[in-house]
Amino acid sequence: MFGTAEPSSPKGAVFESPEPSRSRKCDGTSGVPEIRRRLGNTPSKAYIEGLNYTGSQNEIEEFFNWLKTLTKFRLKIVIAGNHDVLLHRDYYEKCWKRFHDKKYDADSMIVRLNDPLFREEYGIIYLKDESFTDPVTGWKFYGSPWQPAFGGWAFNLTRDSAEIRDVWSKIPLDTDILLTHGPPNTILDKTRSNMQAGCKELLKRVSVVRPKLHVFGHIHEGYGQLKSNETIFVNASVCNLGYQPTQAPIIVDLQNPISVETTADENTRDRQQSMNISLDSTSDLLKITVRLLAVVCFFIFLLFFFH
Repeated sequence: MFGTAEPSSPKGAVFESPEPSRSRKCDGTSGVPEIRRRLGNTPSKAYIEGLNYTGSQNEIEEFFNWLKTLTKFRLKIVIAGNHDVLLHRDYYEKCWKRFHDKKYDADSMIVRLNDPLFREEYGIIYLKDESFTDPVTGWKFYGSPWQPAFGGWAFNLTRDSAEIRDVWSKIPLDTDILLTHGPPNTILDKTRSNMQAGCKELLKRVSVVRPKLHVFGHIHEGYGQLKSNETIFVNASVCNLGYQPTQAPIIVDLQNPISVETTADENTRDRQQSMNISLDSTSDLLKITVRLLAVVCFFIFLLFFFH
């Protein structure tokens, strides 16, 4: 799931979107019991969440059944992370005995999470290296579960490798809201031992894409938010290093992106208005000219008539 490093501490963010408008809010939270308590008092319509226990089938099913009950949230956007071992098929095939007494069917679970009915009936969006565009706000979300190797967990890639660079290269340039499990390097990524555990290759890509908002977690000590250039970065770890939900949710106000189509329509309308004004002015000038010519002709007629 995005933003946590240990079991029983999922990461989330809430996006307020009751009706189409120019602004929305993001409320970052972490820790299942705390999330459930706080969501009861949150008037939002879209919720971004993660999984992150030890990834057993029962845990994932329970989690998604709970998400289905959050009917006041129009969207529930989910990504996996390093503890969602069942959702990392290749990793699970090799390491399942480390976590579970019996082997679960990874393929079946992944297929179920991508069931179109989740989106259509419950607004639950599971993203794994893919985008989702909200038809109400126009925001384009991109979610990815990977991070540089940090313990022997799922969705680990070799730090500074060509492989992890290739993963981040898939983030579309027009992404508005980016969700990753871990942070970019030097941004809210400092561990208790003063190590900056974020990904350098992710930082490079984010610097190019420049999303409006980048939400992550994974490094609990890095909790907080900051703005750099055009991007708001949020480490939404509500749970501290001891996995206690002591870190308050973070609320971020966002402005809806203006689509190219809207801008083009406005420009076309402006040009049309300018043309109309120009045509009106030309028409008025023509009318005045005709009247002046009529007056001149009348005076010429009088001169010849009385001569």
